[in-house]
Amino acid sequence: MSITCVSKFNYKLHLNSSSNDSIPLFLKSILHMIPNLGGAIIKSVDGYCLDFCAHSVQKITDFKEQLNYGEVISMLYCLNKQHSFLCKIYNYGLFYLDLKDIVVIDSSIFVCINPEGVKNVNSVGEFSFYAPFSRNSKSAFFSPELLALDKIPSAVDCKCFYYSLGALAIYCLFGKNIKGLDVVAVKHVLNPIYQTKLYWMLLKATDSNCEIRNLIYI
Repeated sequence: MSITCVSKFNYKLHLNSSSNDSIPLFLKSILHMIPNLGGAIIKSVDGYCLDFCAHSVQKITDFKEQLNYGEVISMLYCLNKQHSFLCKIYNYGLFYLDLKDIVVIDSSIFVCINPEGVKNVNSVGEFSFYAPFSRNSKSAFFSPELLALDKIPSAVDCKCFYYSLGALAIYCLFGKNIKGLDVVAVKHVLNPIYQTKLYWMLLKATDSNCEIRNLIYI
């Protein structure tokens, strides 16, 4: 996976694996996020390429060391929109997010560019796992139920994405990883935004009970 600036305002995202059926669907989810930037998906011998125009494309870690309140709201909206597009249109979704896989287009559009976190969502709203997957990345955010998986086959509620997104948002806002923290500790991390809409949203997104997780900004 690589993203390069071919010429002024012209970028290419290249994904090497041509055997993964979800890759073209994943690239369509990115196109959905940038409908006005003239994007096109091109199939090549060694994979797929997404060609698009933009004023700037930055890794989120290069964009800012920490995001502010408004930028975190924007990131939550964008990444959930990308995930929802995959779910509603193709019955696929993102089961985790990794900080190193997030880019910021034109300083305002947050997009995941790595399809490794994409899986099919079954008829009861679960991700099914039939093979081991790596949970070793220090910059990735996994829900507690994903970290607890110890056998295959297994299935996990697709709301594991909400936890991953919420944990990523907390990290981007405060620089704190909530892995292993209970709700009291998470509330302590969120204390600077206590009683705001974002405060309640992040608490719900990272609830340890996946059945009651949601991503509602009220």
